[in-house]
Amino acid sequence: MEATQRKTDRRTLYTRQVVKDALLELLAEHHFEDINVTMLCRQAEITRATFYLHFDSLSAVVDELIEEALKIAERTGTFPEGNPFEFWAWLGAQDDPALVEKYYNTLPTCLRVADDPKYQPLFMDDLLSNAVLRKIYLTEKDRMIPFAQEYCGISREQSKILFQYDIQGTYLVNKAFRFQRTNEWCHMVCVLLTHIMGGHKALRRRAGK
Repeated sequence: MEATQRKTDRRTLYTRQVVKDALLELLAEHHFEDINVTMLCRQAEITRATFYLHFDSLSAVVDELIEEALKIAERTGTFPEGNPFEFWAWLGAQDDPALVEKYYNTLPTCLRVADDPKYQPLFMDDLLSNAVLRKIYLTEKDRMIPFAQEYCGISREQSKILFQYDIQGTYLVNKAFRFQRTNEWCHMVCVLLTHIMGGHKALRRRAGK
């Protein structure tokens, strides 16, 4: 019985991965709004019945792909020691691509979300941007919102809105560079960090901290 269960589990995992890979392949050539279940099944070489056995909709496939990409970014990330805002402000002020590369894994998750190139078509699609931003927000909010609230001396509600503003900005920067880690991207990351952390520091001074 256990052997049968393991075989079924492996088959399920394999089929789900085939579906997810097929959607990424389609996104490399089509907008998400132009993709339907029939196209996906043809790409994955499965039947519609098989698709619906594993997923309720195309959106469910997207959600799982975003979660996978975020888990990779979280697993490879290292939160800066001490005060992360102070560290990111320092890194931004250096404007040095070599330092950005050296400390790349300490950058916020939203800057590293497309580390694995295979997920980049997912993040380049305009229609999926809101779903991506929502997942990033839900993944990071419990860690970042209380910290920003305390550091900046603002309310929790203000911290929530500020965090959403920050992740949307970082996401747009990545998208403008097509999630490619070039020297130009490194310089822009430094500009972005200086801009965001400068604002946080100004709020901190206003709060008398």
